[in-house]
Amino acid sequence: MKRSFLIHFSVFAGVVAVSLVMMHLALLLNCNKWVFIGTAIGIEIISVTLLIVLRKRKPQIWLPLINALATGLALAGFYSHLALTPVIWQSFAIFGAAIVVYFLYGAFLAIPAAVRHQNLTVIIYLLITAAAIIVGGIITRDMVFALSAFIWLYVASYSLSYIFPQERDHPLKYPVYASFAAAALIIFAVLVVVTEGDALNGLAPDAPSRKKKNK
Repeated sequence: MKRSFLIHFSVFAGVVAVSLVMMHLALLLNCNKWVFIGTAIGIEIISVTLLIVLRKRKPQIWLPLINALATGLALAGFYSHLALTPVIWQSFAIFGAAIVVYFLYGAFLAIPAAVRHQNLTVIIYLLITAAAIIVGGIITRDMVFALSAFIWLYVASYSLSYIFPQERDHPLKYPVYASFAAAALIIFAVLVVVTEGDALNGLAPDAPSRKKKNK
């Protein structure tokens, strides 16, 4: 297995773990969902600012940890919205599954045939894992299982970042960028859920609002 993938894998495991720990710690505070989500957005803005300011330096490993904190708070906002707290063992199970799935991804890409068709391999891999999450959600009908979908966004971000040519001088470049992509996707997904789709309307200013439709 390539050194570049092991770096991706280590950062992936670390940020997912920090995100889940942060989510559980935040839920102990029993705050309003917008406190969690607003703080998450604020932290992410600070993280992006630091990335821009430090862009001429080597990628900083602590930036993914900041993104993980923001993601954990966003997830806490999601479950606060549902008035639901995942049991710790459930989060551990989802974390373990994500680690195994991502490790298998790296092992599969070590196969010569997969390397020759890397882009297609990644697409098929992401489609299969997404389908598994959808089927699992339908079978369980448990909103705790929604955490798998959010963690899948981590898997997708890191999987896609790995198909770019990895730089030997800056091996953390793409793992760092992947943490920003995952954080942005998860925070946005949480906003879409808690606003019941109004966050999507913000991306389409010409679309009529829900209030106008109801009149």
